[in-house]
Amino acid sequence: MSNESDFFGEFSAVGNTFDGVPPTFHGKNSLNFKGLDCRIILGENVTFENVRIEMLGGSASLIVGDNVKLNGLIQIAPNSKIEIGENTVFNRLSHLSAWEGASIQIGKSCLCSNVEIRTSDMHSIVDLISGDRINPAKSTVIEDHVWLGESVTVYKGVTVGHGSIVGGHSVVTSSVPSYTAVTGVPAKIIKSRVSWQRELIPTFPLEATPLPQKIASKEDMAQIIKDGQAKELIFDIDLFMKNTGTNFEDLEGYAQFYYARSQYLFGNFKTARKLLQTVIYKNPKHKTAIELLGKIPAEL
Repeated sequence: MSNESDFFGEFSAVGNTFDGVPPTFHGKNSLNFKGLDCRIILGENVTFENVRIEMLGGSASLIVGDNVKLNGLIQIAPNSKIEIGENTVFNRLSHLSAWEGASIQIGKSCLCSNVEIRTSDMHSIVDLISGDRINPAKSTVIEDHVWLGESVTVYKGVTVGHGSIVGGHSVVTSSVPSYTAVTGVPAKIIKSRVSWQRELIPTFPLEATPLPQKIASKEDMAQIIKDGQAKELIFDIDLFMKNTGTNFEDLEGYAQFYYARSQYLFGNFKTARKLLQTVIYKNPKHKTAIELLGKIPAEL
């Protein structure tokens, strides 16, 4: 049912328990339930914004502390529980899914943005020898003052420690120590002994990180030529010179030679001759460059 004037009325009338202060509603909110002995306990100043609660069987529990903002889908299976500590905020549509008797526990003062947190894989993985299911549900814990960035997924059995930060679009498959920043798929530690605060501390902005200006090694260029990728090597060296504002004459000797050789292999004989002459001028004993130059017809 979704009549906000009596949001919990039918839920309580059949023997379930609602306790606490009715929330402030924004957007479209609904409560669907099956079974008895379910509990919803809300603290003071709780906000529901486009919240859909689905209690999918008996003895499901939702416990929410003071000053919490909920947003999105909350699914609680029989004998499962979701508990959210005071001052925790879900800024965008999120999905909390507690199944198979497991629980999701989210601490105080957490910040979440369209995240997904679950306790079950929702399907069985079976050992073909024993016939046993080998992926049981596991409870998931988000400790106090954790920041889960945009589109983060936290899988079953994980604990994200106090004060930690999970970067946007990360997938958390193993527990995160306290005061740690992680990111990636799967999430990996990028910084320890850090935390966060909601208020922005004034700082001076930094410039964007420039592109790395790196040219292939002598060994790598030799392998590129061996692999028949002369055209690709020409492209790479041209791009390096463009990005760094350098000329052919500024390149290291090996790079000059392999660039010239690539031009020869790609059929740019006039360009190759000019480049090889520069290589030989700098190193008159460059035997391979001299031999290669001799293979270019003089009339070209």
